[in-house]
Amino acid sequence: MTVGLDVRVGIKPTGHCPIVDISEEGLVADFVPGSGGGIPAQISVEAERAGEVDDWPHLSQTLQTTSHTYYRLSGFGQAIDDGDIGCSSCRNCAVTTCLLNRFPSLPADPYEVFWRERRLCLSFALRDRRELSALIESFRTGGYSIELQHLLHGDSEPGAESNVVLDLRTLTGRQRDALELAISGDYFGPEGSDALELADELGISPSTFSTHVRLAVRKLLCQLSDDG
Repeated sequence: MTVGLDVRVGIKPTGHCPIVDISEEGLVADFVPGSGGGIPAQISVEAERAGEVDDWPHLSQTLQTTSHTYYRLSGFGQAIDDGDIGCSSCRNCAVTTCLLNRFPSLPADPYEVFWRERRLCLSFALRDRRELSALIESFRTGGYSIELQHLLHGDSEPGAESNVVLDLRTLTGRQRDALELAISGDYFGPEGSDALELADELGISPSTFSTHVRLAVRKLLCQLSDDG
């Protein structure tokens, strides 16, 4: 019987990306990537915050309800010479597949997609660590930084924490403290604590906290990539 792995990763382009700007401060409530068949990506924004995206030229409103406003996104990825990069299409982009589209070279499609802390978070049901390594390598070669946010064996009890064995001795004391706090505070989940709250508990700045977590996750990802 195949047990498999339940995996969630957070990705963002290594360069500047206007799509990441849209997601800032929890503005995007839901996100659905576009398809290769020309179907555009879609987002929803809480109704009371919809006015905050009125100036974005590449959002086309499709539906407004009492709770959310829904938009289709189009026109990104085209180089321009003027305008504010924060609310226009891309100038230059080093990624091979835009965040707005489905990634064609992954071992599986994600079963859950959401934005958190300026990263696109994707959950996958994978067969084994080889598929996990292929997933990581696909995002890395595609021009994305990647965080491993959740990793669980398929036969784990419901609600269990990540339980794949990794060597935490490779982390510095501060990296381990930050990572443990991030996990206990559900920092990687859609409704968990943010960097500002958790950094305050360690007496460090949010940027320093995020750096410790990012470096810790990178070291652990290397272990998984090297594991046959």
